[in-house]
Amino acid sequence: MLFPDSISAEDLSQLLSIKAAPHLRHEQKERMVYEWVKELQARKIEKEKKHKPSKHHRRNIYWWM
Repeated sequence: MLFPDSISAEDLSQLLSIKAAPHLRHEQKERMVYEWVKELQARKIEKEKKHKPSKHHRRNIYWWM
């Protein structure tokens, strides 16, 4: 998955500014976009971790099932 379901306007403008930068070579742009996507995915994973209880926690709750 390259892009999350919802992307903020700030993140989108950052991507467009990277792609539109005339002073950067194509390889530099691709590397910056790749790093940008990795950062975006890491933030999404962090956000999901905050909302999900750990597996250990779930096992403790449902140990009797």
